[in-house]
Amino acid sequence: MRILIIISSFLFLLTSCNTESALKYSEDVVALQRQLIDSVNEAQPQVGHYMKEGLMDSLAIICQQMETAAANKLADVEKLPLPNVKGGEAFQRASLLYFSHVRNIYASYKSYGRAQGDSSREQERQKMIRLETELEAVVEKMQKAQQELAKANGFRLENK
Repeated sequence: MRILIIISSFLFLLTSCNTESALKYSEDVVALQRQLIDSVNEAQPQVGHYMKEGLMDSLAIICQQMETAAANKLADVEKLPLPNVKGGEAFQRASLLYFSHVRNIYASYKSYGRAQGDSSREQERQKMIRLETELEAVVEKMQKAQQELAKANGFRLENK
């Protein structure tokens, strides 16, 4: 009986540690995502203005800055220590895909701004539309992986 209590206590502590490390990893990724979203929300009005006014050099410059910001956040996610928890790898993959996708969107906007000729610009415009359309599915995949991480490791996600 005594050994059963000791084993139960150990398993409880082990589970508790997994919950905490999974939660911390999730929170760290979300913090990076929110920082990127703040940058996007700040840049998008300028992007729209430059496109509307045909200021392609300015568009390319701001999109280069946003591409770099997204790439830096992607690198930050890659550097986060991945806890050995159920669903951790799937959430990491989905998170990396998200940050990579945002980076690719801004790379495409930048290429659009730098494109020489209507044909090249039209190709980039089509690519931009495709990437923007795919973003919703990428976000949903990340959210689903995060929900599975939370469920598998016994923590709740907050809607903020």
